[in-house]
Amino acid sequence: MNVLFLIQDYEMPSSRVRVLNLLPALRERGFNYDVIPYPKGLINKIRIFKTLKNYDVVFLQKKLPSPFEAVLLRKFSRTLLFDFDDAIYVRHDSNEDIESSSRMIKFKAIISRADIVIAGNRILAEEARRFNRNVFIIPSAVETRGIPQKDYESENKKTVIGWIGGAINLSHLKIVEPVLQRLSE
Repeated sequence: MNVLFLIQDYEMPSSRVRVLNLLPALRERGFNYDVIPYPKGLINKIRIFKTLKNYDVVFLQKKLPSPFEAVLLRKFSRTLLFDFDDAIYVRHDSNEDIESSSRMIKFKAIISRADIVIAGNRILAEEARRFNRNVFIIPSAVETRGIPQKDYESENKKTVIGWIGGAINLSHLKIVEPVLQRLSE
């Protein structure tokens, strides 16, 4: 099976966790794939859209294309999957008004045209099901291979907490700041 993964960026946490970390397992299972950032500029988009028929599956990860681009993605893809793990249909919570009609229009355009929608949790899946019945929930899984495991026989009582999010959602840690402060004490 040939798959094209269209991601936002190689350094984007969602792209790393929901696509890039899974590629070795897909290769082991006989999948052939290409991974490219969603193109910028009309000429680059046209070049990519012309190649979509060469793939059995086009996997669009978290990018909200324009409604016109969503139509082209649907037209030229044999099978179109859309994957998202954030409430991309609203503005970032640093804005006063999180409602965004333009984001919702783009969201509806791609969700309604995808053969399969993969949502990171129940709330996201419920929103997607407003426009497409073929929605599945797959939570984000953090790759643990190669990460040292705690040696429970050692006397080290130090606790380490990791963060895989990006700077844009770092403010969400404020919610648990009191708990983190208490843990650090």
